[in-house]
Amino acid sequence: MIAPTLEVGFEDGVDHFQPGDFLRCEYTVNVLPEHEIQAIETSVIWMTEGKGDTDIGVHHFERRQKQALTPDTFKHPQRISTVMPASPLTYEGNILKIRWCIRVRLFLPDANQVTHDCFFSLGETKTFSEIAEVFDSAQTVIDD
Repeated sequence: MIAPTLEVGFEDGVDHFQPGDFLRCEYTVNVLPEHEIQAIETSVIWMTEGKGDTDIGVHHFERRQKQALTPDTFKHPQRISTVMPASPLTYEGNILKIRWCIRVRLFLPDANQVTHDCFFSLGETKTFSEIAEVFDSAQTVIDD
């Protein structure tokens, strides 16, 4: 059987946010008549990648059980909206990365799941190389 599919898109195509901004997006669940959805979870999360343990933080979470899913759930795009926090900001370092994403999970019978992650950025962060360049420039000024 073909699994249901998910599509996630940001309002106005914007996928970069500042602390305090409203994140607005829509998701669409494409199901066939034979699909049985037990629940839908939507979340806005951040996660670390790189050396060491992976950390995950949940900023926004909603779970809709089968009883709350109507035919309109699958005919029309569904919305996610939340105000973005002050931290942690997106970071793309050499050893550690902090990434934000919208995660939509469909729970099917027999513990099967379909998950879709849609990544975005929070804040105006610099890479390690950019920070090192600023530090080196400041050090040169101090030495002169």
